[in-house]
Amino acid sequence: MMQYISDSDHYNEVLKASFNAKKLLWIGTADLKDLHVKYRSVYVPYFKVLSEAFNRHVSVRLIH
Repeated sequence: MMQYISDSDHYNEVLKASFNAKKLLWIGTADLKDLHVKYRSVYVPYFKVLSEAFNRHVSVRLIH
């Protein structure tokens, strides 16, 4: 199934889902370095979320 996601739906559908990855997370993007997200009631760099995924032994693949 393919779905077009834009604007705030990108945050609601994609980023929040990535917080709960269990085994594998693939991310295709042009830029992550300035991305900050609301995580546990505070805004943090998205790399912090990825770091916590690594600590949970989630395999993360970045396609840049």
